[in-house]
Amino acid sequence: MVGNRLLHAIKSNRRLTIEMHVREARSVDSLWLSGLVDPGWLSAAHLTVLHIGKMADLLAEIVEMDSTVSSNRFINAFGNLEHVLSESFVNPVPAVATRLGILERATARHLAFILEKSPELERIRTRSHELFMGVLMELGIDDPEMFEKISPTIDQISPIWLPHVTVREESSAVVRPKYMSRPVKFVLTPPTLRL
Repeated sequence: MVGNRLLHAIKSNRRLTIEMHVREARSVDSLWLSGLVDPGWLSAAHLTVLHIGKMADLLAEIVEMDSTVSSNRFINAFGNLEHVLSESFVNPVPAVATRLGILERATARHLAFILEKSPELERIRTRSHELFMGVLMELGIDDPEMFEKISPTIDQISPIWLPHVTVREESSAVVRPKYMSRPVKFVLTPPTLRL
């Protein structure tokens, strides 16, 4: 099943991320929260722990460096990553947002809850990155950190992680994150691969 999903992701050049889905979002002022978010928002809400990049592009880049890497080997390595993630993190994770801001990306602006960096979120981010580096080593990359820096495929938006949960796309001007008088408490699922 995992192999089929990964094969489809390669064929359609889907972006791979490690994400934690929002299981629950609560605020002291539930009317304020419901007025801010669109109906059905929670079903897609997530925290992206790690951007990895487009699967077919990453496979091509790795094969260019080591022609012995097959798509099956690539699929198995990422399948193992999904398995190890599911065994490493099993409990839901609480998180708190005290800021709301508009984040600008190359193609869009998003209204987002900016999460406080808790030791647990930092541990998950660090461990997820270590596991990804292990996948690259398994695929024959001797220096995965250097490969990550020079790779045009690996999609690390910034070396500084700003954990956030996107609320909606926004067309207004870019603003700096503002502190909210009503913190939002989240319960996040353990991290998983998203294709």
